[in-house]
Amino acid sequence: MKPNFAYINIAFLISIAVLTLLSFLFYQRSTSHLRYSKQLDESYTVILELKRLDQRMLELENYSSGFMLSRDSSFLKLFAASRDSLVPSLTTLQQLFASKPEQNNRLQQLKNTISSQLNVYQRNNRNVSKMDSASTETAVLWSKKQMDTFRLETKRIEDGEMKLRDELFKNKQFYEKVFPGYFNIISLWAGIITLVSFYFIHREMGIRSRYQTELEKKVQELNRSNSELEQFAYIASHDLQEPMRKIRTFTDKLKFKFREDLPADLKLVIDRIEAAAKRMQELIHDMINFTGLITGEETTVPIDLNQVLERVLKNFSDITNSREALISWDRLPTVQGDERQIKLLFRSLLDNAFKFSKPNQAPNIKIKYVLVNGNEEEEEVLKGKNFHKIIIEDKGIGFSNEFSEKIFMIFQRLHTQQSGYIGKGVGLAIVHRIMSNHNGIITARGLIDGGATFFLYFPAEELSENKKNLT
Repeated sequence: MKPNFAYINIAFLISIAVLTLLSFLFYQRSTSHLRYSKQLDESYTVILELKRLDQRMLELENYSSGFMLSRDSSFLKLFAASRDSLVPSLTTLQQLFASKPEQNNRLQQLKNTISSQLNVYQRNNRNVSKMDSASTETAVLWSKKQMDTFRLETKRIEDGEMKLRDELFKNKQFYEKVFPGYFNIISLWAGIITLVSFYFIHREMGIRSRYQTELEKKVQELNRSNSELEQFAYIASHDLQEPMRKIRTFTDKLKFKFREDLPADLKLVIDRIEAAAKRMQELIHDMINFTGLITGEETTVPIDLNQVLERVLKNFSDITNSREALISWDRLPTVQGDERQIKLLFRSLLDNAFKFSKPNQAPNIKIKYVLVNGNEEEEEVLKGKNFHKIIIEDKGIGFSNEFSEKIFMIFQRLHTQQSGYIGKGVGLAIVHRIMSNHNGIITARGLIDGGATFFLYFPAEELSENKKNLT
């Protein structure tokens, strides 16, 4: 039974969502407090600077009026000092209103009013000697009127600051009001989700524990089966071969001792016994090879397939010469693998090609090689990797494509013993097992009376590196 973690993933995602929501609410609440505190500080600073401006403008009015009425030049020095003290307050307000467009516009109007008023004060101070009492009184009244305009504009700026502060205060009150309720609800749901998740995780751990126990039992059964398989391989390699050797020895003695007196029908029987014993020995030998591929350990080293193929072909030199076989091959790559198994692989495939070649026709075997990207091949299992693709074609009797998978199963033969083709149903099973041991894949395609083609896919590391090695 395979464990299911879907609900654990859902619980995890919900937990992340809850934490994100809580973090967002905390962030909003803290941000609202910070904004309100900042705005409160700025509002106090604005009001303070506006009061300073009001004081300085009042001083300017008084100094200008005092000079016009008394003609005392000491008022001009005080006037200049008060005028210069306007700049720091206006600069501070300019900086505070940089991110407040409405307040900044009001400040610009205030600065225009102050500039206009200063220009009038300075013009009156310059022309005081030319002014009579009526003109002086008119100038003083105008100054008072300008001060009223100045105070109206500062009042607008102050009201704007209070409005911003009130909005932020309402926002802060909202989060202070709703946050506890949201927090309690979310915490309650988080607690419920935690309990439910704990229950499911606890149940899943129990399932996994049982699954682990079942898996350990399966491993023990597999180890026991492997042990029995090793015992069978030992028996096949020793106890079963000995009777076969004795049968062949005794039939050879009978044929030699009674070679003159054996009737023809009895000689035929002995020949059949000897052929059956020989076939049984070959079958036992194939079984030993096959079980060795399952229970043995591979030694992985770089293998030049060209050298392996040359050594295998030497073993077939007699049949190659006697049947005038045509064998051609491309330059093959170097792969990682077990040399003994790779040698057995090529020997089994070539033996299969010779066994199922057409009667009275020279075997024609072609071995091709290409480095391929698995995404370009039809088999899904090859996708996403690079492979050494080795193609072995023969012009033998072939087979129907409906048996393209069956031929790799052990003891599966497409021809009966009476057909004249002496396959034992083990060779291609050995080939399939060797490819599996090397993380490779083998497929086959056939055509009745049109030959068979085997496709071997050995894993390749880096495409560019392998191309470099072949040049």
